[in-house]
Amino acid sequence: MTQEIELKLNINPADTARFVAHPLLQSVIERQRLRLVSVYYDTPALTLMQQRAALRVRLAGTRWIQTIKIGGGAVNGLHSRPEWEVELTDQHPQPSLFTDPIVTQLLTTELTHQLTPIFQTVFWRDTWLLDFNGAKIEVALDQGKVLSLAQATPICEVELELKHGDAQQLTELAQALGQVITLTPDSVSKAQRGYALYQNQISTSS
Repeated sequence: MTQEIELKLNINPADTARFVAHPLLQSVIERQRLRLVSVYYDTPALTLMQQRAALRVRLAGTRWIQTIKIGGGAVNGLHSRPEWEVELTDQHPQPSLFTDPIVTQLLTTELTHQLTPIFQTVFWRDTWLLDFNGAKIEVALDQGKVLSLAQATPICEVELELKHGDAQQLTELAQALGQVITLTPDSVSKAQRGYALYQNQISTSS
Protein backbone atom coordinates (compact mmCIF):
# COMPACT_ATOMS: atom_id res chain seq x y z
CA MET A 1 0.00 0.00 0.00
CA THR A 2 1.08 3.55 -0.70
CA GLN A 3 -0.47 6.84 0.39
CA GLU A 4 -1.19 9.00 -2.62
CA ILE A 5 -1.02 12.73 -1.91
CA GLU A 6 -1.74 15.05 -4.79
CA LEU A 7 -3.16 18.47 -5.58
CA LYS A 8 -5.60 18.47 -8.47
CA LEU A 9 -6.11 21.68 -10.46
CA ASN A 10 -8.39 22.67 -13.30
CA ILE A 11 -6.80 24.34 -16.30
CA ASN A 12 -8.44 25.95 -19.32
CA PRO A 13 -7.57 24.01 -22.51
CA ALA A 14 -6.59 27.33 -24.11
CA ASP A 15 -3.89 27.77 -21.44
CA THR A 16 -2.09 24.44 -21.81
CA ALA A 17 0.57 25.74 -24.21
CA ARG A 18 1.51 28.53 -21.80
CA PHE A 19 1.53 26.04 -18.94
CA VAL A 20 3.98 23.76 -20.76
CA ALA A 21 6.19 26.79 -21.49
CA HIS A 22 6.43 27.76 -17.80
CA PRO A 23 10.11 28.26 -16.82
CA LEU A 24 9.83 25.74 -13.97
CA LEU A 25 8.80 23.03 -16.43
CA GLN A 26 11.22 24.12 -19.11
CA SER A 27 14.03 23.63 -16.58
CA VAL A 28 13.29 19.88 -16.48
CA ILE A 29 15.50 18.01 -18.91
CA GLU A 30 13.17 15.04 -19.45
CA ARG A 31 9.47 15.37 -20.21
CA GLN A 32 7.53 12.15 -20.58
CA ARG A 33 4.31 11.60 -22.51
CA LEU A 34 2.04 8.56 -22.24
CA ARG A 35 -1.42 7.67 -23.45
CA LEU A 36 -3.35 6.21 -20.52
CA VAL A 37 -6.48 4.09 -20.99
CA SER A 38 -8.26 3.05 -17.79
CA VAL A 39 -11.35 0.91 -17.34
CA TYR A 40 -13.15 1.21 -13.99
CA TYR A 41 -15.06 -1.78 -12.65
CA ASP A 42 -17.91 -2.08 -10.16
CA THR A 43 -21.00 -4.16 -9.55
CA PRO A 44 -24.29 -3.20 -11.23
CA ALA A 45 -25.39 -1.86 -7.83
CA LEU A 46 -22.18 0.27 -7.61
CA THR A 47 -21.09 -1.43 -4.40
CA LEU A 48 -17.52 -0.16 -4.60
CA MET A 49 -18.62 3.43 -5.15
CA GLN A 50 -20.85 3.20 -2.07
CA GLN A 51 -17.81 1.98 -0.10
CA ARG A 52 -15.79 4.96 -1.38
CA ALA A 53 -13.56 2.68 -3.41
CA ALA A 54 -12.47 2.65 -7.06
CA LEU A 55 -11.05 -0.32 -8.97
CA ARG A 56 -9.41 0.20 -12.34
CA VAL A 57 -7.21 -1.54 -14.89
CA ARG A 58 -4.95 0.88 -16.73
CA LEU A 59 -2.86 0.51 -19.86
CA ALA A 60 0.17 2.79 -19.43
CA GLY A 61 2.41 2.45 -22.44
CA THR A 62 2.82 -1.33 -22.65
CA ARG A 63 2.09 -2.09 -18.98
CA TRP A 64 -1.23 -3.24 -17.55
CA ILE A 65 -1.67 -2.01 -13.96
CA GLN A 66 -4.54 -2.88 -11.62
CA THR A 67 -5.23 -0.29 -8.91
CA ILE A 68 -7.71 0.03 -6.10
CA LYS A 69 -8.17 3.17 -4.02
CA ILE A 70 -10.21 3.04 -0.82
CA GLY A 71 -11.44 5.91 1.32
CA GLY A 72 -9.36 9.05 1.62
CA GLY A 73 -10.67 12.53 1.02
CA ALA A 74 -10.14 15.84 -0.75
CA VAL A 75 -10.06 19.40 0.60
CA ASN A 76 -9.52 22.37 -1.72
CA GLY A 77 -8.18 20.07 -4.42
CA LEU A 78 -5.73 18.25 -2.12
CA HIS A 79 -6.42 14.51 -2.41
CA SER A 80 -5.03 11.96 0.04
CA ARG A 81 -5.94 8.27 -0.16
CA PRO A 82 -4.40 4.83 0.23
CA GLU A 83 -3.92 2.83 -2.96
CA TRP A 84 -2.76 -0.65 -3.90
CA GLU A 85 -1.29 -1.65 -7.27
CA VAL A 86 -0.34 -4.89 -8.99
CA GLU A 87 0.83 -5.51 -12.54
CA LEU A 88 -1.25 -7.65 -14.88
CA THR A 89 -0.45 -9.49 -18.09
CA ASP A 90 -3.57 -8.26 -19.90
CA GLN A 91 -6.65 -6.06 -19.54
CA HIS A 92 -8.71 -8.49 -17.46
CA PRO A 93 -9.05 -7.56 -13.76
CA GLN A 94 -7.72 -10.05 -11.22
CA PRO A 95 -8.83 -8.83 -7.77
CA SER A 96 -7.46 -12.01 -6.17
CA LEU A 97 -3.92 -10.68 -6.72
CA PHE A 98 -4.45 -8.16 -3.93
CA THR A 99 -3.33 -9.64 -0.61
CA ASP A 100 -3.77 -6.82 1.90
CA PRO A 101 -6.63 -7.72 4.31
CA ILE A 102 -8.11 -4.24 3.90
CA VAL A 103 -8.62 -4.96 0.21
CA THR A 104 -9.57 -8.62 0.43
CA GLN A 105 -12.30 -7.85 2.96
CA LEU A 106 -13.84 -5.51 0.41
CA LEU A 107 -13.27 -7.54 -2.74
CA THR A 108 -15.10 -10.67 -1.67
CA THR A 109 -15.64 -13.57 -4.05
CA GLU A 110 -19.32 -12.68 -4.32
CA LEU A 111 -18.50 -9.08 -5.24
CA THR A 112 -15.76 -9.88 -7.74
CA HIS A 113 -18.04 -12.26 -9.62
CA GLN A 114 -20.35 -9.29 -10.27
CA LEU A 115 -17.71 -6.88 -11.55
CA THR A 116 -18.47 -5.19 -14.86
CA PRO A 117 -17.00 -2.19 -16.72
CA ILE A 118 -18.75 1.02 -15.67
CA PHE A 119 -16.77 3.75 -17.42
CA GLN A 120 -13.34 4.46 -18.83
CA THR A 121 -10.89 7.33 -19.11
CA VAL A 122 -8.68 7.98 -22.11
CA PHE A 123 -6.13 10.76 -21.94
CA TRP A 124 -2.62 11.88 -22.75
CA ARG A 125 -0.43 12.56 -19.71
CA ASP A 126 2.62 14.81 -19.90
CA THR A 127 4.81 14.59 -16.80
CA TRP A 128 7.73 16.48 -15.33
CA LEU A 129 9.58 15.54 -12.12
CA LEU A 130 10.58 18.65 -10.17
CA ASP A 131 12.82 19.25 -7.18
CA PHE A 132 10.99 22.13 -5.54
CA ASN A 133 11.92 23.67 -2.18
CA GLY A 134 13.28 20.37 -0.90
CA ALA A 135 10.31 18.33 -2.14
CA LYS A 136 10.15 16.01 -5.13
CA ILE A 137 6.91 16.58 -7.03
CA GLU A 138 5.57 15.01 -10.21
CA VAL A 139 3.69 17.51 -12.36
CA ALA A 140 1.17 15.94 -14.73
CA LEU A 141 -0.94 17.56 -17.43
CA ASP A 142 -3.88 15.31 -18.38
CA GLN A 143 -5.92 15.95 -21.53
CA GLY A 144 -8.61 13.58 -22.79
CA LYS A 145 -12.06 12.38 -21.79
CA VAL A 146 -14.19 10.22 -19.53
CA LEU A 147 -16.54 7.86 -21.39
CA SER A 148 -19.54 5.91 -20.18
CA LEU A 149 -22.15 4.22 -22.33
CA ALA A 150 -22.88 6.69 -25.14
CA GLN A 151 -21.57 9.92 -23.59
CA ALA A 152 -18.28 11.59 -22.77
CA THR A 153 -17.01 14.51 -20.72
CA PRO A 154 -13.64 16.22 -21.20
CA ILE A 155 -10.57 15.95 -19.00
CA CYS A 156 -8.19 18.89 -18.80
CA GLU A 157 -6.38 19.10 -15.49
CA VAL A 158 -3.06 19.39 -13.73
CA GLU A 159 -2.02 17.02 -10.96
CA LEU A 160 0.82 17.75 -8.56
CA GLU A 161 1.76 14.50 -6.82
CA LEU A 162 4.08 14.48 -3.82
CA LYS A 163 6.83 11.90 -4.23
CA HIS A 164 8.91 13.04 -1.27
CA GLY A 165 8.89 15.94 1.17
CA ASP A 166 6.42 18.37 2.71
CA ALA A 167 2.88 18.38 1.28
CA GLN A 168 2.75 22.16 1.79
CA GLN A 169 5.07 22.45 -1.20
CA LEU A 170 2.26 21.25 -3.46
CA THR A 171 0.41 24.45 -2.67
CA GLU A 172 3.57 26.52 -3.06
CA LEU A 173 4.25 24.99 -6.47
CA ALA A 174 0.63 25.54 -7.56
CA GLN A 175 0.98 29.22 -6.66
CA ALA A 176 4.23 29.48 -8.62
CA LEU A 177 2.68 27.83 -11.69
CA GLY A 178 -0.47 29.93 -11.27
CA GLN A 179 1.46 33.17 -11.74
CA VAL A 180 1.40 32.51 -15.48
CA ILE A 181 -2.09 31.04 -15.94
CA THR A 182 -5.23 30.41 -13.91
CA LEU A 183 -5.24 27.12 -12.02
CA THR A 184 -8.20 26.37 -9.73
CA PRO A 185 -8.37 23.60 -7.08
CA ASP A 186 -10.57 20.63 -8.00
CA SER A 187 -11.74 18.16 -5.37
CA VAL A 188 -13.52 15.91 -7.89
CA SER A 189 -11.53 12.88 -9.05
CA LYS A 190 -11.70 11.25 -12.49
CA ALA A 191 -13.50 8.30 -10.88
CA GLN A 192 -16.14 10.59 -9.41
CA ARG A 193 -16.67 12.19 -12.81
CA GLY A 194 -17.03 8.77 -14.39
CA TYR A 195 -19.56 7.59 -11.83
CA ALA A 196 -21.56 10.82 -12.22
CA LEU A 197 -21.64 10.38 -15.99
CA TYR A 198 -22.71 6.74 -15.67
CA GLN A 199 -25.42 7.44 -13.10
CA ASN A 200 -26.82 10.33 -15.12
CA GLN A 201 -27.22 8.13 -18.19
CA ILE A 202 -28.77 5.30 -16.21
CA SER A 203 -31.31 7.66 -14.64
CA THR A 204 -32.27 9.29 -17.96
CA SER A 205 -32.63 5.94 -19.75
CA SER A 206 -34.83 4.36 -17.08
